[in-house]
Amino acid sequence: MKRIHTTGTLECVKHAPTLTPPSTCGMAGRTERKGGVMYQVRRKTISNYSRFYKDAGCSYLVTTNNAKTLKGEGYLTSIIHLSPHKLAGVEVDGKRISVCERATPECIGACLNGSGHTEMRMNKLGVNSDPARDARTRLLFSDPDRFKELVVRELDANVRKAKREGLIHVIRPNGTSDILWEKVFPELFDLFPQVYDYTKYNPEERIVPSNYDLTYSCNGDVERTEGLLANGHRVAKVFGLIKGQSLPDTWRGFKVLDGDLDDLTFTKPKGVVLGLRIKGQRNKAKLKVGKLKLGKFIAAA
Repeated sequence: MKRIHTTGTLECVKHAPTLTPPSTCGMAGRTERKGGVMYQVRRKTISNYSRFYKDAGCSYLVTTNNAKTLKGEGYLTSIIHLSPHKLAGVEVDGKRISVCERATPECIGACLNGSGHTEMRMNKLGVNSDPARDARTRLLFSDPDRFKELVVRELDANVRKAKREGLIHVIRPNGTSDILWEKVFPELFDLFPQVYDYTKYNPEERIVPSNYDLTYSCNGDVERTEGLLANGHRVAKVFGLIKGQSLPDTWRGFKVLDGDLDDLTFTKPKGVVLGLRIKGQRNKAKLKVGKLKLGKFIAAA
């Protein structure tokens, strides 16, 4: 026997030494020879993992079915959607926790959390936050090791899917949050080669791995935004426009690219503005009648 590899549906377990598979997994202990190499084979036990999702209150933690990420040709994007800001109602030591520590009233009001299929689902249920996103957020804080184990398991599956389809796999962990994953989940960057995000934190507040590309979000502070751009950082800025309306060519002398064409921010040059439009039917309706609070966070059209 030359060496042992771990394959099969629980492949992620080898990536997460601090995490253990469920005791009810019933993994087979047999080995199998392929190409002169002995592999440790683990039997499929989807039903055993499914109970963890059921207990958590969601069907999955990672999605590849985001409308914007699907626009990125040649890539398969894995994205994690949590409930933004304090919507999940998670409390630690009696204090409600925010997953967007740098959130402003304007960005909370115009958050893309309430857009697309999520908005329709929330409207149908008559709720202000998505139950599945709430559940993922609660799991992250109540059982972070289990959260990480399930995330890596799903990401491994997406890596295999991308390979089958001839795509490059990338990860955006902050779909609707602004968590410091380099501190919360540092193993993620050792396991997967390309990770990217938007953030309202300043560059000096984050020391990130070389494979973690960040686009800085405008927080309404014009001087800060201009400074970021002047120092060669990429900045995302929302404009008071809706789908179909053209973005300006420049903003305060800096080139504006259409950030709605796809979500592959890491392929865009530094020192430019990624222009974004208003998302969500409610926000669009408010914008139309002049009731959407623009502040300095959203640039007037």
